[in-house]
Amino acid sequence: MVLANLLNLVYYSNMILKQKISKYVYVPVLIVAILLSFFVFITFLPEGANALGFTPFGGQILNVFYGCVNGVMITVGPPRGGTFMYSGGTLYKYGQIYRTGPWTLGDYIPSGSCVVCGYGCYSIPTTGTINQVGTSI
Repeated sequence: MVLANLLNLVYYSNMILKQKISKYVYVPVLIVAILLSFFVFITFLPEGANALGFTPFGGQILNVFYGCVNGVMITVGPPRGGTFMYSGGTLYKYGQIYRTGPWTLGDYIPSGSCVVCGYGCYSIPTTGTINQVGTSI
């Protein structure tokens, strides 16, 4: 009887020890796996606007060209610049897209061109067509 109680005590204490060890091993492994899968998912997930086909841009307006028949062509400097067509997309606060100097932030569709007509018409390729943009004062 004493031997059976002793064996039960050893068996159950061993099981409790395994449960404690497994809790301390499995929980951190599970947390690391969840975090790793989250970061892998975020890395390969397109940006919110980019998932719809839009690409973000932003920087200071360096040049504005009014000669386009189909809108205004603006040149935006760093950090994420390019030459863009604005032909009536959503214009947020301050609306200062028609002059040089203000800072912009928005997104664009990666296609577009400025059509210039004089003695015949020709097209100037741009980085994209602005979908929505906001400016500083």
